[in-house]
Amino acid sequence: MSDPPDDELLTARQAAHRAGVTRGTIRLWERAGRLHPIPSPPHGPLYSAAELSEAMGRASELRAASESGPNARLRPTPAAATATASEAAEWEAGIPEAEAAELEVGLASAEAADLAAADGQSARARRASKPPAVLIRERLLRGSGWVLLGTVAATLLGTIANGLLFKVVGKTNFGVYALAFSIATIGGTLSQLGTERAVVRLVAASLGTGLPGRARKTLRIVFTSGLLGSVFVALLLVLGLGEFLAVHVFKASAHATQLSSLIVFVAVWVIASAFQSLFAESFRAFQNFWLATLFNGLVFDIVAVAVFGTIWLRGGHVALANAILLTVGCITVSLLVAAVLLARRYAALPRSPGDIRVREVFDVAWPLLGFNMATFMVGTGVDLWVVGALTNSNDVAAYAAASKLVFYVGTAFIIASQVVPPVIAELWAQGKKNQLEHSLREVATLAGAPGAIVLLVFVVFGQQVIRLVYGPLPGAATVLAILSIARLYAVVTGNSGVALQMTGYQRTMFYLTVFTGVCSLAAEIFFGSRYGINGVAWSTAGAQIMQNSLQLFYAKRKLGIWTQAELSLRPFFALLKRTA
Repeated sequence: MSDPPDDELLTARQAAHRAGVTRGTIRLWERAGRLHPIPSPPHGPLYSAAELSEAMGRASELRAASESGPNARLRPTPAAATATASEAAEWEAGIPEAEAAELEVGLASAEAADLAAADGQSARARRASKPPAVLIRERLLRGSGWVLLGTVAATLLGTIANGLLFKVVGKTNFGVYALAFSIATIGGTLSQLGTERAVVRLVAASLGTGLPGRARKTLRIVFTSGLLGSVFVALLLVLGLGEFLAVHVFKASAHATQLSSLIVFVAVWVIASAFQSLFAESFRAFQNFWLATLFNGLVFDIVAVAVFGTIWLRGGHVALANAILLTVGCITVSLLVAAVLLARRYAALPRSPGDIRVREVFDVAWPLLGFNMATFMVGTGVDLWVVGALTNSNDVAAYAAASKLVFYVGTAFIIASQVVPPVIAELWAQGKKNQLEHSLREVATLAGAPGAIVLLVFVVFGQQVIRLVYGPLPGAATVLAILSIARLYAVVTGNSGVALQMTGYQRTMFYLTVFTGVCSLAAEIFFGSRYGINGVAWSTAGAQIMQNSLQLFYAKRKLGIWTQAELSLRPFFALLKRTA
């Protein structure tokens, strides 16, 4: 039999099977320094096949010498009837008696290892006996539990932060701040070149198929391109694009000149926004959903509430430039912590097996970049730009305030959606289509109920909600109700768009989004010039409903699965049973 390739890496089970020994023996070789495991989350340590062959050879030589010579280095051959687990493992591993004592490999530790292995096998057997749908639901619930806490906290703190910001900068300046925020967010998203979604798909699929080296290189490519892209977009803003947007696109705003003077700060904000998203999505790719939620805005919200809350309690006011600088500073704090944590995970990934070329990453990312650009046209930014171009700063403030509260309609759905992308990529790669459909429809059903309740509150008590959070804002309540209807429709149609992106149909999503984006922009300009912010809101809502309907149709056509909510209480009973 030929020797295994030098670069082949084996799990503990594979190594034990190849060597014909127990995993306790593998541990002994590791403690004795004969094997040097390579950390590989989430698969556990990996062992070199070449080192394993050497350890097997040395153990055979020592056992043979012990049986044939008077100067045996091993303890006597253990009799089957009297040998302890420790003695048998040490004999099998070829560990000299003195070395075994030095390693403190006694009966208790060996038996504990055997029991742990047995417990692990029993746990795997219990998991194997469960239906696939139950296993997937448990994974989603484990991830969603952390995301639930983080997203609820981020939602509440974000609302408080926006309310405090409104009070310390004033209504008119809040409208200008909202436009600056929109430029920074959209610029940060575009500067990532689509890699923030590609990293979830590629890293999750690589780890799910045992290719940690491919995941490692993907992270390196993604962050390098993110740095270059964000710096390029920031330079474009500083060198003239920012002034063009402020003076010519937002010329209807009374404070367009003020926005133009702040473009340098907005350019720095673009870079910070890009890396905030990349760090969060990288943690999501590792299925560390708590850290993904934490660094996707929760840390920033905590710091922002503390900073702006202190200013408000002291009765102070902040200039717009200082408000933007404080915002960028808060994001930077979260980026520094995220960088340290992600660097540890990156360093733990072995360099092999698995590799990926830059072209492969961008084959996935380019269509997603196109999707991001087109999504901007369907109401995640262009609607506010149209309002800024056609109306005054007070209307911009009212529209921006309402659009931020719409988030509450989809909070439950967003919580689940942060867990779903890597699960979709993994299940699709494994060919588990039925389990994928069942899970996505269950998520949409569970998220739809709280979304409907929030919509009812916004429709009936919208004016009171706006006044409570911000203060008097004429027109904001109507915009809130209109946009909330479209958001609820997106919730009940499910993660069809994410499913298409995570399964290789990025181009389909790109074409769908471009089509609806063009329709949205044309309608917003036409109706916005006639009916103001209400016309923009109705145009945006109509485009979003059309987009989600098309996504649902093409998910069924391309993937063969439905993602919409079920007209059933079964998912709620299953959730109660799981959490009881």
